[in-house]
Amino acid sequence: MTPQSLDEDFGRFLALFGSPVHAQPMPEAAFDACAGLLPRQLFTYWREVGVCGFGDGLMWMTNPQEFESLLARWLQGTLLRQRRDLAVIARTAFGELLVWASGKGQVALISPLEGIVFHYASADRAPAQAPGAEADAQMRRFWGGLRPETFEQEDDAQRPLFARLAYRLGPLQAEEMYGFRLHPSLGGSRSIANMARVPLLAQHDLALERGAPRFVAL
Repeated sequence: MTPQSLDEDFGRFLALFGSPVHAQPMPEAAFDACAGLLPRQLFTYWREVGVCGFGDGLMWMTNPQEFESLLARWLQGTLLRQRRDLAVIARTAFGELLVWASGKGQVALISPLEGIVFHYASADRAPAQAPGAEADAQMRRFWGGLRPETFEQEDDAQRPLFARLAYRLGPLQAEEMYGFRLHPSLGGSRSIANMARVPLLAQHDLALERGAPRFVAL
């Protein structure tokens, strides 16, 4: 697949994040389950690249069905707890979950390292796009507008971590993320020496076990 094989926006995304790695076909059940919830433009991407990472794994395209129960756990006790229009469509090397609302775009980001649910309230208040061309364009703009620096993490000296972690620990495999060996809230440092490649879902479990997440409206 070349960067321009789908559309200009996705080509821009691939140019910045790298070609797909560890790709697996999206199960047909996911297409059925997400019909009417997510733009069909995303289905086009799923058909082309499936469930996969990009480059060294800074960004991953996800199967929303695999994150339904985890999303519900993070949103329990928040203003979003009863929403049925939300789906995790992507995640990052540091375990962040990008949450899409039907017709509205990305309305939340969940950070297991910080234990925070960030709610993009202004985007969530916007009128929903009807299914069809406008919703598809919204999905294209989403991928085309992503930038690697947005999903970077910094160490205690405010130096970017991702490239150094990929070099020292190796690129991420499917279902992995970079996490802390000892969480900073328990006395660990934000340093490469205190980080490892860890199972994604296990790190989310640990984050939720540390206590109820903070809910931050932006």
